[in-house]
Amino acid sequence: MSPTRRTSPEPYDDIPSSPEPKRKQGGRHRLFSNEQRKDRNRLAQAAFRERRSQYTKTLECTIENLETIICELQDSNRATSQQLDDTKEESNKMRQLLLTVITENHNLRRKIKSMNTTQKDQVVQYGAHTSAMIFF
Repeated sequence: MSPTRRTSPEPYDDIPSSPEPKRKQGGRHRLFSNEQRKDRNRLAQAAFRERRSQYTKTLECTIENLETIICELQDSNRATSQQLDDTKEESNKMRQLLLTVITENHNLRRKIKSMNTTQKDQVVQYGAHTSAMIFF
């Protein structure tokens, strides 16, 4: 056996020779007291509530602005739809008028053609009659 190893307890082992120093507690060392920590938390919570309140007010303002824009766009859409309906109606009237004018033009051309044919026949007849008179 080695000389440093004890085989039996010594009589003075139970008596502490000097007071043992206190062990440090594990974890983070507190820089602030509980009261200071509570005050800081209270201030942080108040600041958070203020930021949240401002954010909520900003969102409400944004909502109001967007609702105003929506109303303006809806009014503009209604006006544009009405203008489109008016334009379609005017276009249909113009088509009807164009068809009427085309039909009338076609009828007038037929009349002119038939009148020209009749006049040519009359000129030919008149010319034949006149030339017959000249030769006689």
